[in-house]
Amino acid sequence: MEEDFERQLYFFTLTRSRHRIPNLLSILLRKRGALTLNNGSRLKFAPETKRGVTQLFLFSLKYGAEIQNRSGYWGFDPIRNQVLTPSGLRFDVRGFEHGIFAETFLYDIHFCDDLKGRTVVQAGGFVGDTALHYAEQGATVYSFEPGRSSYELASRNLELNPTLSPKVVMRNFAIGRDGYVDFPQTDVVTGGGSVFDAGSPKTAQVRSISIASILKEFHIEDPYLLDLDIKGKEFDVIEDRDLGKFHRIRIEYTPDVTPNSGGRELLLERLREYGFGSPRIFKHNSGSYDLHRHGTIECSRSET
Repeated sequence: MEEDFERQLYFFTLTRSRHRIPNLLSILLRKRGALTLNNGSRLKFAPETKRGVTQLFLFSLKYGAEIQNRSGYWGFDPIRNQVLTPSGLRFDVRGFEHGIFAETFLYDIHFCDDLKGRTVVQAGGFVGDTALHYAEQGATVYSFEPGRSSYELASRNLELNPTLSPKVVMRNFAIGRDGYVDFPQTDVVTGGGSVFDAGSPKTAQVRSISIASILKEFHIEDPYLLDLDIKGKEFDVIEDRDLGKFHRIRIEYTPDVTPNSGGRELLLERLREYGFGSPRIFKHNSGSYDLHRHGTIECSRSET
């Protein structure tokens, strides 16, 4: 994973940065230092923040996001080690992932036209980026993240946004069937964790909760949006008929990680059974994959 990241950084820096590559690589080999963006902004790093800062560096190079530390722009506070979004949300830089933050805050793949006063159930929660994005739009959010490292940073990010944190309920749960699962755990925060990851050296038993149990346990009477990014477990969740209580559903699907899953067509069939129509199927990032293998389904329930 780290080798892939360094390879990406090397490629994008080679094509877009004013740094000469030997100089950049010498900086990245150090435990401390600073990376300078094309606009002159300096991103200082220490051993514990190096990966997050280099992810922020790549975020700026790859997507053109300017880091200027002024209103309306992305910012970086090297004293507090926090990333600031243009709208003012704050995130611990240690949990910054350039691709995931681009999906949420640049491509706006979680867009909803009106979330004020509505309830969102969201999983996996990663570092709280999507939950805070929904809360910023006025929603009450129930977010679930089974990876312990990500969950701890999500909790920290809620603390960094005290005006929005009361609108977010965050739990270190997996979403699927009721019970417990052994979930792979990593020290490096990643948005790609899945219960189906084979050969993980470290796992932890975490609670797994169904959608029906979420609605009952948290006393959710009129759920508006269900947003799932659970890396294969969507094929368990789709059999829960309580999905029909939501007005809108968004599912990132990955059938290849689940043997005999039934694929994208099973998800669409079940959604039709629950009263959802006019599905929109789209790529949520610029990755190289066919939409039968990976993508996002979004649809609304036909109201009567």
